[in-house]
Amino acid sequence: EIDDMYIKDKNEEKLAQYNYLKETQGEERIIFVGTSSLTYGIDAQTVQDALGKTIVTFGNYGAMGNVAMLDWCEDLIQEGDIVIYMYDIYDAAMRVYFSADITLEGIYRNVEMFNKLSLENKTKVLSVLPQYLYNNISSYREKQTIPKYADINAPAFTLLNFNEKGWYSYYRSGNIMALGYEPDSVTWISPLLVKEEFTSEVNEWASSLKKKGAQVYFSYGPVNDLSRHKLSTDTLIDKFMEEWEKQIGITSINDMKDCYLPSSYFYDGNFHLNSEGAKYFTSYMIRNIETQLYGYTTYELYTPELD
Repeated sequence: EIDDMYIKDKNEEKLAQYNYLKETQGEERIIFVGTSSLTYGIDAQTVQDALGKTIVTFGNYGAMGNVAMLDWCEDLIQEGDIVIYMYDIYDAAMRVYFSADITLEGIYRNVEMFNKLSLENKTKVLSVLPQYLYNNISSYREKQTIPKYADINAPAFTLLNFNEKGWYSYYRSGNIMALGYEPDSVTWISPLLVKEEFTSEVNEWASSLKKKGAQVYFSYGPVNDLSRHKLSTDTLIDKFMEEWEKQIGITSINDMKDCYLPSSYFYDGNFHLNSEGAKYFTSYMIRNIETQLYGYTTYELYTPELD
């Protein structure tokens, strides 16, 4: 049997987040659901202290797939929960996708999470299982680190940097990208990005939660302003937001244009904030959540201490 010390660097933060989502049922909760920009961008303890509710962060490693996270959390969200779906807007993410091998790596110790996947995605996971087992057994015999399907180069995104609640704690100083941004994920924004294939999935999920009595809101995530395509004018962004929010049918609590932030706020990707940037974005989100829930806010924006 492979002991826990041997697998601590595997992509299992999703398991901790899932368990905490399950354990906190019945509490007054705000549940953030999204991609890794949520993991890097929201300081859960600060939000909990400010709003006085249990905070659950269900922030996925995006390559795992943008539909798996919806399947996993849907049954565990209850009446009275406040759900904030925070999503990265760029062309590669604006369609339904699912990575069976990365998903298997994240959930292999929890059959319940496998069972919540759609039949189609269960079949995909089972198809990669033989290769997964072969790779792990071979590496164990050689006394090497278990290979990871997920191509995560930065050391920040490992299980050791998540606590038992699935909250992220790794301190990220400055922007480590050579150009200050990732050229491969430059964001071009237009209404043409909105695809019914994906919005119908999100809308069905949100409708299910609303029927159970949960409040569901949408939030745009942080974007490195250096990665903004020159054709992404404010007019096109406004038109995109109008079409996107119309199709998903979820009230937005912020404006995408406010989420384009200086490159000095980012760490290792166009959607990954460093720790100072995350403090700013967290304070911004608290203000927006308070305004949405109570009609006003007195919470102050944090001013990042950057070189």
